[in-house]
Amino acid sequence: MLVSEIKEVIKEYPEEDLRLLIVELYKAMPQKKMRPRGETRERIRQMHSRKSAFKKGMGMLL
Repeated sequence: MLVSEIKEVIKEYPEEDLRLLIVELYKAMPQKKMRPRGETRERIRQMHSRKSAFKKGMGMLL
């Protein structure tokens, strides 16, 4: 499935369903083939900080 297709499918999902979906997808990943321990956590933190910075920047423009 392409990223654009996933975005289209989840567009209407409520936030609580998306949270559950993320957890279930993570649990379904084969852990031994994952990236080194802690890298997933760091990627989530980076995404959150980038999104927060973007929202703050957009607030300054409005």
